[in-house]
Amino acid sequence: MDSLGVEHFPKAIYQADRYHVKRDLRRFLRGTEELEICLNAFDKSDVKTLLDSLTKARAKIKNSDRLKDINELLQSILKIPDSFRDYRKRLKEIDKKVNDVSRQVAGKALNVKRAAVPIKGAGTIRSGGLSNPFLQLDHGNLLIT
Repeated sequence: MDSLGVEHFPKAIYQADRYHVKRDLRRFLRGTEELEICLNAFDKSDVKTLLDSLTKARAKIKNSDRLKDINELLQSILKIPDSFRDYRKRLKEIDKKVNDVSRQVAGKALNVKRAAVPIKGAGTIRSGGLSNPFLQLDHGNLLIT
């Protein structure tokens, strides 16, 4: 996460993308009772329960790839735990209007889309190393300054 620029923007809010985190939880924890606990904890922005349940699930997983993925997710949560809380709650805590931020993010996303480089055959667009002081996109995560 150091490469995301968090250290260069001390007042920034780093936010993990909720869709991708939930997708990863389903993939990493399929077949475990901790899956629903983790999904519920994530929806409720309960980082402590999320960490506890992921740690408990890790002890039950035998697949080395899934273990590696769970360990990486745990490290990400431990590094910036607030980034796994709902961004709307976080923005309200710092007294930012969510609608204003949403409009700014949408505007910045349009700028990224216009300057983005298509990946052949992928049907998606990837940023071509754009530098933006307001928003940095990395695998669906946001850095809001």
